[in-house]
Amino acid sequence: MVYVDDLVLTDNDFAEIDSMKNLLNKKFKIKIWGDLKYFLGMEMAHSSKGIHLCQCKYALDILKDFGFLEGKPISTPMDYTCASKLSRESGIALEDQTQCRQLVGRLLYLTNTSQFIDCPIDVHLQATHRVLRYLKGCPSVGLFFLAENELKLS
Repeated sequence: MVYVDDLVLTDNDFAEIDSMKNLLNKKFKIKIWGDLKYFLGMEMAHSSKGIHLCQCKYALDILKDFGFLEGKPISTPMDYTCASKLSRESGIALEDQTQCRQLVGRLLYLTNTSQFIDCPIDVHLQATHRVLRYLKGCPSVGLFFLAENELKLS
């Protein structure tokens, strides 16, 4: 992975990684920071069993910034009885759309999903607040990749 001037090398062959690091160092004089722990808001925890990826700090920052850190957690991110009612016309226009847009933008980065951001209304803001309450109950949920498992993308 490459982001601006940061590079992450991954491979099962440690000799190949060392070879690539040496090649890059000769060409660019790089700094080697060791095992990856944090990259672009993603936290990595390594063990002999595998790697756990999550965005706990980012999720907690969102909760703090929007005043939900002390909020009561809930077990689902969406009220499925209301999900079909979310539309552009299903609520009251917000006087100030800034908070809803900022929150949806932050959740976009966290989850890579969004709808209705161009015209947020009160029920959209309520839906995002529900997601925050869900995050309160599980900020460190992430992905675990087993070390002894062949990764197959599907």
